[in-house]
Amino acid sequence: MELDDATDAAPVALSPGAPSAADLLQSWLGLSTLQRRTLDALIGELGIASDHMENSVDGLTDRFENIAATTRDQAEIVQGLVASIQAIEIDGRTVLLSDVASGLGETLGALMDKVSRLSQQGARRRGPWARFSTRSVRSRAA
Repeated sequence: MELDDATDAAPVALSPGAPSAADLLQSWLGLSTLQRRTLDALIGELGIASDHMENSVDGLTDRFENIAATTRDQAEIVQGLVASIQAIEIDGRTVLLSDVASGLGETLGALMDKVSRLSQQGARRRGPWARFSTRSVRSRAA
């Protein structure tokens, strides 16, 4: 920072007990050329470090926003999967999976009852002719 740049700067508000602007200017003028260059370099490096930190924070903020957006999208996908697991479409209408399972259980139960009844009827009808089953005829022929 050169002396000409200091005239363009906004006035600095100093707290009570702090050195006045004139004291700071006197201190600045009292520095050697090497000290001024060193101080200018330090101020420049602080500016670069500040910019780097600001960019890093902005980058992290962007990453966290992307993570939040991705998480929201994934939550919607999971909700859709859960909804699709709970219901299916049959003949153009949505049916809860629990209703499908219940209906399937009833159908299988009715089918088992029918098979049992038919089996009992078949056993009654065979009656005295049971001895002439296919197996008994084959065993006699052998």
